[in-house]
Amino acid sequence: MRIGVLGSGLMGGKLGSLFARAGHDVIFSYSRTRQKLEHLARDAGARAHVGTPAEAARDADALLLAVHWTRVDDVLAQAGTLTGKVLLTCSLPMSKDDTHLLIGHTTSGAEALAAKVRGAMWYPPSVRFPVRCWFRYSRDVERNRRRTWSFAETTKEQRRQPLI
Repeated sequence: MRIGVLGSGLMGGKLGSLFARAGHDVIFSYSRTRQKLEHLARDAGARAHVGTPAEAARDADALLLAVHWTRVDDVLAQAGTLTGKVLLTCSLPMSKDDTHLLIGHTTSGAEALAAKVRGAMWYPPSVRFPVRCWFRYSRDVERNRRRTWSFAETTKEQRRQPLI
């Protein structure tokens, strides 16, 4: 499976590394420095690469959006057309200083994201794929491969039934 990672912070870096170590092709993108992306790719192994958000999105079977809410519009613009793509997100609609929710009182961040990229299939991991499940077997490569393969198969099945 080809997975594009839009964001290279704690979540994007860790999840992308787990996916690559489990045998998936991963492209890390969107960082303040290219050196950080290169470091992530080198540490994640031979299946991990560095690219722009557009390159990460181009041939991806799934994309992970893992940026601060204040950066969502910028990274989505750089990624280009995402119609028909499967997108997972761990981006919460928080203020720049992370003191309060910007959205979530009458609508959700997932609804806001769906409105930003029409035609994409959004899956908030807090609803469908709890992050704790992704990290549980991070030290056992074979278990990672099985867990990630299960995730990939589930994603293929759910393409017919978008969450939003």
